[in-house]
Amino acid sequence: MKKINNNISQFRNGDILLVDTSSFLGKTIDKFQGNRFNHAGFILNVFETCYVVEAVDTGVGFTELSEYLTKYNNGELDLLILRDVKSRFFYIDTQEIIKFILPKTKLSYHYSNLFIFQPIKYIAKKLFGKELWIGPKKVVAEEQFICGEWVAFVYNHFTGLFDNWNKVAPVDLYDNYDFVHLTIAKTPCTYFCANR
Repeated sequence: MKKINNNISQFRNGDILLVDTSSFLGKTIDKFQGNRFNHAGFILNVFETCYVVEAVDTGVGFTELSEYLTKYNNGELDLLILRDVKSRFFYIDTQEIIKFILPKTKLSYHYSNLFIFQPIKYIAKKLFGKELWIGPKKVVAEEQFICGEWVAFVYNHFTGLFDNWNKVAPVDLYDNYDFVHLTIAKTPCTYFCANR
């Protein structure tokens, strides 16, 4: 696995940030998914500041990447970057991305997907060897998001990846062959972001 420096200039628009937290909810998600990464967001450079655009319990929002890197350096959580091998997202104009995602920031978190539909999907996979999806169709799902679903929704809109975005969890992002996994070196970080 390739390692990148813990310097924000190493991150690109569209890089997916996978997060491994040790919270009760995070560890519960780990158990169902069978993967330690239990949260996802994507990186976006806005006015020379890198943000993680993510679906959290309060809805879709922006968190400065530096907050995640500080917690990572302090050992509070673990991070992994997924980078599109074809860099499809990297060349999309940041203003186009913002124009698309800003109206979605008012939407609520998709708790039923997190607590009902995703667990059933993974329990069925463990019991029967294939996933069972009883969750909402795409049109209905556009009104609420969980973290992996949000990342896949935005990627699908701009690149066509993740046609079944409404079923995606962090493990599905992790397992996707369109992305290379990049670990992050634990070193002091500089807080600026690479532009296209």
